[in-house]
Amino acid sequence: MKTKKFAPFQAFNRPLIISNIERSAVLSMLFGAVSSTIGIANGADTNQNLYYTDSNGQKKPLTVLSSLDISGKPLVSAYKDTNNQWHKVAPSIMVCGVGTDGSPVACPSVADTVAQAIKANAPNGIAALNANAEVTSPISTASVVSSKDLRVVPIMGNNYPNTTGPQAVQLPGYTMWYGNQIGLGRYPDGSQPSGYNTVGDWWTTPPETLHLGGQSEGASGYLNVHCSPYGGSNAGTCSQIMLGTPNIQGQAAGLGPGATGIANYDNFDATNQVLQATNSVPLFVITSNTATNVFPPASDGLDHTPTFTASGATFANPLPADMSNWLVGHQQGIRLMTNEIGCQTCSIQTYAGVVSGVSTNSAGLVTGLKVAAWQVFNSKNTTQGQIPGVSTTDNSKPSLDTTWSNFGAPAIMVGVYTKAFNMYSLCTLDGATPSNGRGDINSPSGGANNQLRTCEGWEMDLWNNDPVNFRPNLHGLTVAFNKLPRAGQPSYDSFDVNAAGANSISYEQSGEYWTLPFSGINFSVSGYEGTPLAAGSVKNVVQWRQSERVGYESDGGWPRNNIMPGIWTVRNVAAGCTGCNDPNGSSKDITTNIGVQVDWYGAQNRGVNGDPLWNGTTQEHIELNPKSSPNGINLCNGAQTDKDCSLRVANSGVTLAQGLSAGATINTTGDLSAQGALRAGGGIHLSSANPVITLDTGAADGNNTAVQFKYDLPSNTIYFTNNHYGNNWRFVGPVTSTWNMTANSFIETLSTPASSSASCTAGQFTDDANYHYVCVAANTWKRVALSSF
Repeated sequence: MKTKKFAPFQAFNRPLIISNIERSAVLSMLFGAVSSTIGIANGADTNQNLYYTDSNGQKKPLTVLSSLDISGKPLVSAYKDTNNQWHKVAPSIMVCGVGTDGSPVACPSVADTVAQAIKANAPNGIAALNANAEVTSPISTASVVSSKDLRVVPIMGNNYPNTTGPQAVQLPGYTMWYGNQIGLGRYPDGSQPSGYNTVGDWWTTPPETLHLGGQSEGASGYLNVHCSPYGGSNAGTCSQIMLGTPNIQGQAAGLGPGATGIANYDNFDATNQVLQATNSVPLFVITSNTATNVFPPASDGLDHTPTFTASGATFANPLPADMSNWLVGHQQGIRLMTNEIGCQTCSIQTYAGVVSGVSTNSAGLVTGLKVAAWQVFNSKNTTQGQIPGVSTTDNSKPSLDTTWSNFGAPAIMVGVYTKAFNMYSLCTLDGATPSNGRGDINSPSGGANNQLRTCEGWEMDLWNNDPVNFRPNLHGLTVAFNKLPRAGQPSYDSFDVNAAGANSISYEQSGEYWTLPFSGINFSVSGYEGTPLAAGSVKNVVQWRQSERVGYESDGGWPRNNIMPGIWTVRNVAAGCTGCNDPNGSSKDITTNIGVQVDWYGAQNRGVNGDPLWNGTTQEHIELNPKSSPNGINLCNGAQTDKDCSLRVANSGVTLAQGLSAGATINTTGDLSAQGALRAGGGIHLSSANPVITLDTGAADGNNTAVQFKYDLPSNTIYFTNNHYGNNWRFVGPVTSTWNMTANSFIETLSTPASSSASCTAGQFTDDANYHYVCVAANTWKRVALSSF
């Protein structure tokens, strides 16, 4: 019939109310359906009766009726029309039968009838709520829309072709779904009755998984989380991801201050995300009913001792229903650990395996597990025939583990892990792929025309907007190892940071000129900024620090010193000043020191930007480019610097300030200068054509400031001379020569032997004012008289 809109009217007493929420929803749907097919209109006549228009266009009168409430009164007694006039409503009741006494029996309400017809928590039904307005059964839907808390809508992926067979289809992709597998389609599989395997991708997904993102290429799902933490522990974090068997209460976020209180803590902590990894306790253990330390015990109380084979294990009795149901529903890829030792010399000694399938009886109970092989981690034994409890990979005697488990009987621990990652990040760069063809059902596009050039495994941006210098405290990454009181030392290959692999650069640092690339209690590297401009300024390059004590006394004993090897620079000439030759500073005016200092622990050892200061007692060090010897090298002892250093090597030669002792030959093609003694147990070799040995005398007379020992090759003559050749020299003590000695003059000290038998050596002579005395034999003197001429 034809319809047209009607003028609204108001109820006099109260609106129709149905207390049950489900009935109200059903009535709303029914009213919508009825009003869409029947037109109710305000009549144009003056008596304001209600009419409807039939299919012939004729107006027919309507009588407005009202049902009765539980007390027998009309629910609505009157209504008001568009002219603000009241009209009575006739009470009515629908009867669906009569009683035995002939009295009318009221029909059930429409809401009750519809509610009975529509089943709750069933296909084509409605979702039932409990007294707390909670859904009493899970909802499975392709699209869920919530007006306040949740809005998830399907996003279809691109319809890519695939290459896995004529009937292989990439499933539609949705942003959110709940299920067992990442089902990407159907795979040809002759072992299946249908000829196809519909499990999907071999990447196993637990049936409890909630997926965001699609099942097809191009289908996307996103997750945005925003919060404002207000308290400690779990109230201080936006999200938590817990890996381990303790429940979430047992893994509360460790955000302080905690029991120690504010006075013993530095801040109120809050975090975007908490990641925690802890114990791996088996989901259940398959073993004997007499085994000890089993949690939880088997629900049927029967013996389930495993009998191992090379390809799995069978059990003394089928597993109980709870274990069996879980294994059947999760059977692909389940990790198993046994307590059977298969390698005494391995770090993880017991056999492990991965479930490839299960065997069940007619009741659906699991009677055995299948594995590809039983193996021991890192044993390097890839033999497929190992049998736990029978063979070992290192030919040791089979036995049961009592360190990591202590069951006292053969056992299989189901669903465990032996290494946990709090976070795993993977970057894959495939390079340019302009000519790739179609891929398989996992990647129908084949990854063609890839545009990914760079992949960052992990980037943290630290933004500072505080205008006050040195006040903001930003930490990029902190690795805090905590050794609990009862814990032992970690293994020798434990580490805080490991840059592994064959990348071009293991560690790269960049920052401002003041940024310290590395700073620690025992090693510090300073920033790129040069030595301060004032003369005598010192700047650290790299510094190591080592306590003179051992063990916990290293940083707890008192008193103690730090030994500090390292490299530091010293500016010799001021720069950056008015009238400076080089206002910006120059490397030619900077001395680089390599050496050791010792400081008293607790002394100020950090500069403004955190640079270590060289303000301890300088020990042995080497000076490169010393102030007084540009491009030279000084070897210095203790507090020596520049000219005071014991050994100075410059363009002019080698200078020895404190003497030089050598147990072997010293070779030099230049000058060798010594301010102290020069001792050589193996000889001194001068290789120049006219070698000279010069001894500084320190005399004020300019002609006698040095004594030279010189050899003249053309005349085969050795000279002893001062600054001017020809001056006379005095020798104290005997002078012996196997060759003739020639001199322009000879001066002796006059003396007279006591007697002709005075002590003497043959060849010895002397003179006095009257005689010339010659010792002709031992202790025998003869003389001749001297006369004037």
